[in-house]
Amino acid sequence: MAAPAAMARRYLLVLVFTACGRIGYEEIERVTPHGTDASFGGAGRAESGGSIGLGGMTNGGASGMDGALPDALAGGGGRGGASSTGGAPDTGGASGASGATVTDSGSRDSAAQIPDAAIAACKAACTAGTCDGAVCVLDCSTASSCPRGITCPIGVPCRISCGTGSCKGPVDCRGASSCDITCSGTGSCANDVTCGSGQCVIHCNGASCNGRVDCSASSSCSVTCDATACPTGVRCGTAPCSVQCGASACSGGVDCSQSSSCAVNCGPNACPIGVTCGPGRCSVTCESGACKGGVDCVASCLCDATCLPGTSCVANSTCRAVACKTTTGCTSAGAVCNACP
Repeated sequence: MAAPAAMARRYLLVLVFTACGRIGYEEIERVTPHGTDASFGGAGRAESGGSIGLGGMTNGGASGMDGALPDALAGGGGRGGASSTGGAPDTGGASGASGATVTDSGSRDSAAQIPDAAIAACKAACTAGTCDGAVCVLDCSTASSCPRGITCPIGVPCRISCGTGSCKGPVDCRGASSCDITCSGTGSCANDVTCGSGQCVIHCNGASCNGRVDCSASSSCSVTCDATACPTGVRCGTAPCSVQCGASACSGGVDCSQSSSCAVNCGPNACPIGVTCGPGRCSVTCESGACKGGVDCVASCLCDATCLPGTSCVANSTCRAVACKTTTGCTSAGAVCNACP
C-alpha cells in the first residue's frame, strides 16, 4: 500500500459523463490519510444527466467506486456505490468503463404514408404525365403547350397546370378521383374546364378560362376567377360550392341553383347577369357595379345577399319572402327568412 506521505499528494481523476455526451476529467481535491481534507464522497458532482465514477453508471445517475478504493476515498458512496441524487435519467443511457453509448431516436415522421398501391395505380394510369406520390401531374405550364387540351386519367387524383396560351382545347378532369386545376395567363384554358365526381379546385388566373367552368358533378367545389377570367360563367352542382370572382370576372354569372350550400363573392363589375342560389344556404356579396342582374334567392331556405344600396343589384334581387327584402338585398334574419332544418 502507498505510504501516507505519498497518498497526501495523490490526486484522483474521475471520468465524467454528462447528459449531452461530453466526456472530460475533473480533478478531485487531495485526500489525506485521515480524511480531514477529503471531499470526494459518493460519486462526485452530478451533472444534468448524472456522472459516473470508476465503477460505471446506473440508470438513475452515478454509481460509487464499487469498492475499488479504500473507504476513506469512497466517502459516502461506500463499497457498493451510491446513486447520485442530482443526476437525471438519460433516455439514451450511458455505459460505464467501456465508454459512453448515446442513442437518439429523433423525431418520428407523423405524416401519413402514401399507400404503395396508390402510387402504383398512379404510375400505371399517368402515362402522359408524372406522379407526385399518388397524384398524376400534367404540366402544360410552358406557354402555348398542350394545344389540343388535356385529359386526366381515370381513377387517380389529378393536378393540371396550364400556362399562357396553353390548353386551348377542353380541360377534362371528369374521370379523376379529384381535380386541382390551375390556368394561368391570357388565353390559358380557352375551352371548357370540367371536374369529375371528387373534390374540385380550380384557379383561373389572369384572362383565362374562357369556356364554362363546370363542377356540377363534384363532391365539393372551389373556384377562383381573377379579374376578367371565367367570362362564360361558373356552374356548381348539388354539393357545397364556393366561388370568388375578381373585378369584371364571371360575366356569364354563377349558377348555384342546385347547391346545398353556396358562397359567392363578386368583385367590382363582376357577375353582371347575377347569381342564382339553390335550395340550401346561400350567401352572396356583390361589390360596386356587380350583380346587375340581381341575386335569385327564391328557392333558398336561407339567403343573405348583400349589394350596395340603390343599385340594380338590390332592385333585381328576389328574396325568399317579401319580408326578407332589405335596402341591401336579402336577409336571413327572422323566422320566415330562415327555413333551413
